[in-house]
Amino acid sequence: MHISTAEALCASYQVETLDPRAARLRSVSGFLTGEALTLPYYRNAALQSWVKRAVTEHGIRKAVVFSAAMAQYVRDLAGLRVVLDFVDVDSAKWSEYAQRHAWPSSFVYRREGAKLLAFERTAAERSAPMCS
Repeated sequence: MHISTAEALCASYQVETLDPRAARLRSVSGFLTGEALTLPYYRNAALQSWVKRAVTEHGIRKAVVFSAAMAQYVRDLAGLRVVLDFVDVDSAKWSEYAQRHAWPSSFVYRREGAKLLAFERTAAERSAPMCS
């Protein structure tokens, strides 16, 4: 990681580690809540708190987000204009995986593709238009 670069360039930053085993366990909750498994996989309370605090303390009014997984951190911040740049459309990746795998993986991947696409669409509808 380039933490020293972030220190030099940013007024504040937050670095969190991701334990893949714990993240996989968290993602299972998506089956119970009906949300895309990607969202709880990357959900982090400390990161969410930092985003809210940073937006408030630094008077941030505009943000650029590069994935659906990160869009969850800014979706409920009133007054924040968000530009979403889906560098990769993750829902398409999951839908493609579904076509390449047998059941039960195909079921999980198809579900993830559909649920994540719904979230991506909702996030995109709430974001700022690219040209305004």
